[in-house]
Amino acid sequence: SWFRTLALVLGFAFLYVPIVSLIVFSFNKSRLVTVWGGFSTKWYGELLGNQQILDAATRLFASCGYHGARVSDIAREAGIAYGLVYHYFRNKDEILDTIFAERWGAFVAVVDGVAAGPQPASEKLRQLAALVLFAYRRRPDWVKVLVFEIQRSSRFSEPEQIEAVGRLFRAVARIVRDGQEAGELRGDLDANLVCLAFIGALETMITSQVLGVMRLPESSQSADDRTVHDVVELFLGGLAVRGRS
Repeated sequence: SWFRTLALVLGFAFLYVPIVSLIVFSFNKSRLVTVWGGFSTKWYGELLGNQQILDAATRLFASCGYHGARVSDIAREAGIAYGLVYHYFRNKDEILDTIFAERWGAFVAVVDGVAAGPQPASEKLRQLAALVLFAYRRRPDWVKVLVFEIQRSSRFSEPEQIEAVGRLFRAVARIVRDGQEAGELRGDLDANLVCLAFIGALETMITSQVLGVMRLPESSQSADDRTVHDVVELFLGGLAVRGRS
């Protein structure tokens, strides 16, 4: 009937018109989304240029250190003109802050997803352990920058960074509380203290990898699984409900 056809058309319009509008206005030359300034791809160019600079800066900060890398070095590494760096960032500090905000934000988003999942607390802790322990293998430059240039600098005590790091602690504490409520983890322990101990242990292990003090087993699925199992089981030995396997 005409009513069903109209409802179907309106339903599809409700779903797809916003998507089409978003795509169309992503090519808007104007900075104002309410004003069409003509067709332009400059925002996509800026997005690509921004990421190119961040990737180049991450590599240099990891190899030369933050203070050893100059803006001109970053521009050369990124393959762009020196002045173009300042089109995207005010200074080198902002580059480092952006690296932290983007990379850490992506990491914590994954952690939040694990915390919100339906798995038992022990499985969630195993997933987090795997995510952290093998981060250096997957993203060595970023982990070096985090450990040497961000974590141990004064900027790490700024409110924005503290809030960002707090998201990680809140997510892990949530996992612990859920496990306590389910009877899987001991309920007589403070969830925040357990969270600090768990994250602290993983942080020490990944820092040891960066410093070359400790090496994880060679990259194979069986070795990785065994490493994660040992770490989490060692930790849960003091958390699991007594008499429960």
